[in-house]
Amino acid sequence: MSSPPTQISSARDAKAVEDYFNGFHDGFIRTISLVSHDQFHADADGSIGHETTGNFHVEMELAHYNYGGRLQKHDRVIEATFFGVSEFLLDMRGRGPESWPIIALEFPPESDHFRARLTWHRLVEGAWTTQRATLFRFTSAQFEEVG
Repeated sequence: MSSPPTQISSARDAKAVEDYFNGFHDGFIRTISLVSHDQFHADADGSIGHETTGNFHVEMELAHYNYGGRLQKHDRVIEATFFGVSEFLLDMRGRGPESWPIIALEFPPESDHFRARLTWHRLVEGAWTTQRATLFRFTSAQFEEVG
């Protein structure tokens, strides 16, 4: 098996990650964190202020086994960090455990960023539907197989 791609900084990288990890098909998000780089600081006069940067990154763990051949461990984990994150939206309303597995996690490029676009099945009134949502936009990403 070839070495996994470790970053997204170009359209070619995004395609390599999607291909190598089989679109994260049948995996699920184990953890997701939105991390702010804002902070408080003390001014010379003793007053407290805050520095809001608008700079965020997302840390995500994906539990995933369905890539790289048939005889794989069932408890593999990929850690992904997305930088330059904006427009973060994770809407879990009405989503039950039966619709948690990922159909595809894709990273389509746009002019100066990428989208983290997630596709899921969802059971609605007894019928399966496919839903796609952009979780956030980002400027670059790193991936590491940790389990």
